[in-house]
Amino acid sequence: MCAVNKAELDWRKKGAHRQTLDAMSSISLQAIQISDEIQALAIAGYPFAAEARWRTLYELMVTARFLHHAPNATSARFNCSHIMELQRRVESGDYGNSSIAEPKERKIIERIQTNADKIVDKYGEKMKKPYGWAVQEIEVVGGRGFNGIHQYVSVFESLDIARYAAASHHVHAGRIGLAKTLQINTETGGINLGARAVGIMDILLQTVRCLSRILETLLLEAYKKNRKQETIHWIEMLDYCFDDAITEISREAINYDRNAAMKHFRAAAAKSSDLLGDIKFE
Repeated sequence: MCAVNKAELDWRKKGAHRQTLDAMSSISLQAIQISDEIQALAIAGYPFAAEARWRTLYELMVTARFLHHAPNATSARFNCSHIMELQRRVESGDYGNSSIAEPKERKIIERIQTNADKIVDKYGEKMKKPYGWAVQEIEVVGGRGFNGIHQYVSVFESLDIARYAAASHHVHAGRIGLAKTLQINTETGGINLGARAVGIMDILLQTVRCLSRILETLLLEAYKKNRKQETIHWIEMLDYCFDDAITEISREAINYDRNAAMKHFRAAAAKSSDLLGDIKFE
């Protein structure tokens, strides 16, 4: 059972722009964690598993860019959308029947329902639907769900939609994913299982690019709020660090020096952690 933290329910007391900054910060923290997971899978020699995690990283990047382009009120709805997701799970029976649940579980269910009601009162009935927090914007482009978010962002900037679709094959249990993962060994005619080197460089590049855009979006939102020269300095330093990593990884891909490429990837990832640890977002 997932408890609802009181701090997570403080969505009504924060200013509109602070809501956007909070959303960006949480997305950035998750993005750094996923990048670490991708790195671990790449080191172990599992590029397809790394690409499956990259798909989530890409979704975080698109969501960050969506919130960047959308009104601040969208971020406020996003920040409390987990409550609505929990409420849908309650309604579907994932949490069991509240009438026969243990007292502790029943209290959590009641708290979820109470706070979901407050959110609906504030933001409307659309919040009850999946991606209800984004409906007001994605209806403009005639989209639904994450595809609608994709469509909305693509109006403002280019996205690697084809790569995202290809990565989806390593998430879903379809035949295309099976065919891509179980490659045929041209020398023996057998199926390749286990670790492999092919595809490692490419996923490192894609990860650095996504992570760069997510953190740049966070810094742009921070600058909107604080107008500090320090934030501009971080943006410039981050751009330099990630551009350098992309250049060096691309060079090592030609030489096929995976260890050297991983060194540059680690440097960019470390800079990401430093960023969130050092910069002041208040």
